[in-house]
Amino acid sequence: MYNEIITAPVAAGFKPYAAGHILWLFGAFLLWTGIYALCKNADERRYRRLKICLAVFSLLMQLARALILRLRGDYGLSQLPLHLCSISVYLCFVYALYPKRLAAQFLFAFSLPGWTLALLFPGWRGYGLYDAVCVLSFLLHIVPIGFVLMQLL
Repeated sequence: MYNEIITAPVAAGFKPYAAGHILWLFGAFLLWTGIYALCKNADERRYRRLKICLAVFSLLMQLARALILRLRGDYGLSQLPLHLCSISVYLCFVYALYPKRLAAQFLFAFSLPGWTLALLFPGWRGYGLYDAVCVLSFLLHIVPIGFVLMQLL
């Protein structure tokens, strides 16, 4: 199974707003609702722990995606973690540990709209819907949106 995940060929991809894409968007809504339910009545300690867990999870997914692309031989200049979404994942991690107003402003003003647009118009459509890179790409945009939305509580 390990070999299948790492060396899976790029499939025909998926069509935007087809059933699979809509299911991912619905799953995102369910995850965000779950994050809201967890944070709604959480005390400060539990809230901070959840915030750090989401940030670490996002960072680990970013690293796993890069590793899978590297092992496949697909890691090139276009995959460097210098896109707005990738930089924002690192900023989420920093903000979870050291909450500063400037970082929060950046996450709300730039990252949140960027992640949302990336979910609506995914650039990873060339991968199969259940390909590891596709799954990680969806999650890399869904989880940080939940991270930013939980700051509103």
